[in-house]
Amino acid sequence: MWYNIITIFLIILGWLVIYLLNLKQQKKQLVDSAKLKIYEELYNLKKEIDKKVMGLSSLCSRSRYTLFTDIEYANKGIGIKKPFEIWQKYVSDLSRAIFSFTDAYLDFWTGVETWIEVMPELKKAKNELFNNQFNRLTDDLNKYHQYLQFLPMKINSRWDKLNEKEIKERAEQIGGRIDRIACGYVDDFIGLIHNALIASIFGRERRPRENFANMPQEYAILTRDGIKDTVLKK
Repeated sequence: MWYNIITIFLIILGWLVIYLLNLKQQKKQLVDSAKLKIYEELYNLKKEIDKKVMGLSSLCSRSRYTLFTDIEYANKGIGIKKPFEIWQKYVSDLSRAIFSFTDAYLDFWTGVETWIEVMPELKKAKNELFNNQFNRLTDDLNKYHQYLQFLPMKINSRWDKLNEKEIKERAEQIGGRIDRIACGYVDDFIGLIHNALIASIFGRERRPRENFANMPQEYAILTRDGIKDTVLKK
C-alpha cells in the first residue's frame, strides 16, 4: 500500500516538475520573442537613418566637387540653367535631405524611448547619442543650410566671387560630423542594443568598433558609459 502511495506521489511530482519546466521554458520563449521583435523594430528604424544619411552625405560631397563646376559653366552661359537656379535647387535639395534625416532620427529616438526601460543599462548611452550628439548635429546642419541659403545675397549674385575653399571646408566638416555621429555612433548604439536584447538568445555579442583592425589612428566610439576617445598605438 505504502509502495503504491509513494509511486503515485513520485509520478505526480514528476508531472509537476515537467509542468513547471515547461512553464518556465514557455515564459523564456515569450520573453525572447518579445526581445527579438523590439530589436527588429529598432533596427528597422536605424536602417531608415542609414538611407537618409546616404542622401545627405551625397549632397555634402556635391558641394565639394561637381556643384561649382556646374555653376561655373552656367555663369559662362553654357547650358539652359542660370547659376542661381542651380544654387537654389541645391539648397532646396539639402533642406529636404536635412528634414528627412531629422525625421528619421526622431522616429528612432521615439522607438528607443519607448523600450529603454527594457534595457536600462543603455540610458546613459541613449542620452549621450540623442540629447548631445544628435542635437548638436542637427543644429550644425541647420546653420550650414542657412549659410548656403544666404550666400548669394552675400556675394550679390556675383558667382565668380564664391569662396569655394571656405564652402568646401565647411562641407568637409559637416560631412565628417555626419559620418561620426549618424553613421558611427548610431552603429555603436545598435550594437549595444543587440547585446542588451538578443546576445543571450544567440549566445554571441556584437563586437564594438574598437576591436576592428581597420580603425583610424584616432577615433571615438559610443559605449554604455558615453563617448570613448581612443588613440591607437603605432
